Amino acid sequence: MNDDIKLLRNKFRQVLDNLEPDRILFAEKSLFAYPGAINPHRTRIMIGLSGLRENIFHCHGQTGRFPMEKGDLFYASSDTWHKPLCHNAYSMLNITYDDKFTRIGFREQKLNLESSDRRCVLPPLKATMPLYHQIAAVNNLDKPNDTLYAPLMIETILRMTREFLLSAKQNVKTNKPEILWTDICGYLDDNFHRNISRHSVARSFRMHPNHLSRLFRQQGGEGFFDRLNRLRMEHAMFLLQTEQNPSVKEIAFRCGFNSLNYFCKAFKDFSGSSPGEYRNRKD
Repeated sequence: MNDDIKLLRNKFRQVLDNLEPDRILFAEKSLFAYPGAINPHRTRIMIGLSGLRENIFHCHGQTGRFPMEKGDLFYASSDTWHKPLCHNAYSMLNITYDDKFTRIGFREQKLNLESSDRRCVLPPLKATMPLYHQIAAVNNLDKPNDTLYAPLMIETILRMTREFLLSAKQNVKTNKPEILWTDICGYLDDNFHRNISRHSVARSFRMHPNHLSRLFRQQGGEGFFDRLNRLRMEHAMFLLQTEQNPSVKEIAFRCGFNSLNYFCKAFKDFSGSSPGEYRNRKD
């Protein structure tokens, strides 16, 4: 059996066997999403294992920052968005549900913002149809945070996922273009603020950089650099509008840029104004 699925199976079993969530939060639907927010049209569950990871999402009728600490569980249905803020040390277990696959991942980020990821992608078996029916029932709740039985439904989903993972014999091959592309997109969503490049991402996924570029053109209609640049620019726009203390240089660094001049040029090309002009906007 693949080493990743062995590790994740044991980690997942340990977490669920001892899981008594201190808090369960559901991302709620809203008309507008924050710049740079993630909405992959897949249901996601994240479980905090240590440290602190902040997420911006819509909850209890308002959009705000919600910390995820050890023992917290965050549920985002396929039609909701969330914006991760990855500036602290933390570790978490995350599960992504799709009608074509189920992905289990373990992520650990250190104080220096270096991170490690382990993930496995499992095929959707006929035996998991009750699981997806349960997920659909949760996703159809109008106000899950105010529904008393919603946490019990989450416990059922996790129990069924545990049984599914323990029965899986092998990791599904991730060279299928669509699954591989979504996996890399998730990696970019989590790591765009770091010093990553086409070559480093290709190396992480054990593929040639040219293959990576071709994959993005064929699957997403958006080049690799275009997607990475958009994620960085949207996050910079969000920081400039919501945080007044950090300098433009600090924001550039927090968005993955090492050169202030390059950041300012790229920002103006993307938004039509300089970072300073954008920060001073009143609309």
